[in-house]
Amino acid sequence: MTEFLQVTQPETPSQLYHYTQPANVISMLDASNKSVCFWLKNNKDKNDEKELKYGRELMEKVRNYLHTIGQSSLLDQMMDFDNSYSASFTEGILSDHMLSEYGTARLEFDFRNYAGEHIYKCEYYSEEELEELCDVYIDDFKSMSSINAQSRTDLKLGKMFCCINLEWDLKTKIASIKLKDDWESEGEWRIVLHKQDFDDRYFVHTDGKERLKLNIPLTFLTGITLFYDDNNMEEMKDLCKKIKTITQKDWLVQFNINLKKRK
Repeated sequence: MTEFLQVTQPETPSQLYHYTQPANVISMLDASNKSVCFWLKNNKDKNDEKELKYGRELMEKVRNYLHTIGQSSLLDQMMDFDNSYSASFTEGILSDHMLSEYGTARLEFDFRNYAGEHIYKCEYYSEEELEELCDVYIDDFKSMSSINAQSRTDLKLGKMFCCINLEWDLKTKIASIKLKDDWESEGEWRIVLHKQDFDDRYFVHTDGKERLKLNIPLTFLTGITLFYDDNNMEEMKDLCKKIKTITQKDWLVQFNINLKKRK
């Protein structure tokens, strides 16, 4: 019996972190929707230019190959990657770099039962590896195309579902390609949204750039940690009290709110 290629995504960790400036935390707690609100940047404003370039080329080369063999593709319906938006999270170990680069407030989430938008683990490649990645996908599609499934319903269905899995995996790659650098240890994950799925109510323009609103239900927020130093300890204590007032009194939701001294 023919063994089909299997495409699997890594399991979502029990804890993913989003770092931000302390001043942003109160505005992110959306009382009307009992959710955490993110205003997402367009990926063309967020990603390295080369990451966008390789992601787009990867999709186009595989799609063009499928057209040459007369096979329809889910990739034909995919919006340009420039019209996608993402929220970033990390599973990396706490470091001074993260606090300095992103902010000293850490929102902690458990997305294992999250049934909303897709959560993708970023994959890190060198430029040379990205150039080779397209050949890997095309070889996989060639393997599928070479299977004679005309007389076997089970093989025909298996072939179809395997191709669909490969296409979905490719769409994931486009949304989560990162070039290898010193920040690879962050272990970035992304929630990715596409512009075509939202109407104008979900968008705002600030500083000449478009942002998309995403509300994550508060039930997925497991904790907030505020990191302080000797210069802002009292300020952080006051913020901690405000967060507790909003989340516990108004929403009757309990989760950990911690103060930790920055090393």
